[in-house]
Amino acid sequence: SSYQTLLSRTSVDGTLDAAYADTVFNFFPNYIPTGAGGPYLLSVLPGGMGRIYVTGYFEQVNGVAADRLARLLSNGSPDPHFKVEYRWANPILEDDRGGLLVAGNFRSNPGILSRLFPDGSLDTNFNCTCFGLNAVARADDGWLYLGGTFTNVNGASHTNLARIDGRGNPDGTFGPVRFGEPYVNTSLSVLDLAPTADGLVVAGSFRTVNGVQRSGIA
Repeated sequence: SSYQTLLSRTSVDGTLDAAYADTVFNFFPNYIPTGAGGPYLLSVLPGGMGRIYVTGYFEQVNGVAADRLARLLSNGSPDPHFKVEYRWANPILEDDRGGLLVAGNFRSNPGILSRLFPDGSLDTNFNCTCFGLNAVARADDGWLYLGGTFTNVNGASHTNLARIDGRGNPDGTFGPVRFGEPYVNTSLSVLDLAPTADGLVVAGSFRTVNGVQRSGIA
């Protein structure tokens, strides 16, 4: 037996979008880990050209085999040109080349940030290990910013905030940015990032940045 979950899309007025056919995800009991809570989708990420990336403990999408990560076309049907080799856990963002950054997978440590080509295959030229990753953002110039509770990226010392290039290499000329005084019962961390035309907005659990008072946002 299996379970099913539907994904629908609404128009801006809240009514169901007739141009989007409900997407049916099939979940099988042996695919749902103990304590996972049920046959749920884990994340939904909008991509370019109306495409949508979806992860969860599913094995089929609209009856087509899909191992826990799928890309949907704008009408809700699975994209036949996207095939993944591993059970990627969390899609982070689609880059300017149509590739997809993913964090961790269902079989190994979530400290691995990887890149998939537009067809879903692994980009072996991109390598980034970063334990305690909370956020990734891409700037218009192509740099990727990482935020979290980490203390190093690819073995190089970078605490809470780092910048990497298109192959996952940390930029040694960036920072260090020193965050201090976390909120009560929390660790120093960067939770969200927003690149701007002339800098970077950072939000997280901190009260100072480089010794200057900045409560939770800088």
